[in-house]
Amino acid sequence: GAVGLGGLSAVTMSNCTRGALIGAGTGTFAETFTQDSLAFVASASETFTFDEPQPDANYTVLLEPGIAPVALGDLASIDNKLAAGFDIVFGNPQTTTVNFIVKRNI
Repeated sequence: GAVGLGGLSAVTMSNCTRGALIGAGTGTFAETFTQDSLAFVASASETFTFDEPQPDANYTVLLEPGIAPVALGDLASIDNKLAAGFDIVFGNPQTTTVNFIVKRNI
């Protein structure tokens, strides 16, 4: 189901599933596993923003690019990894969807 956050909440979820995050405030939300994707349309960089900020940038992002790169510079990488989110960057513009997993040890 949905998880309600408010005020200065600091929520940690380990090895479970959830619905939408609901609420407002300046809290943080950490979970062991998040799976999502970003669409690229003639773009070399796209930004993923967490529904609520992580407590810090100590997480790992595993990428599954939806295309076979034509040159080494076209491999996807992570840039600007912050508590609020991160960028997925290619060396050249791409039209694809990149699936990813965010993994955090809790």
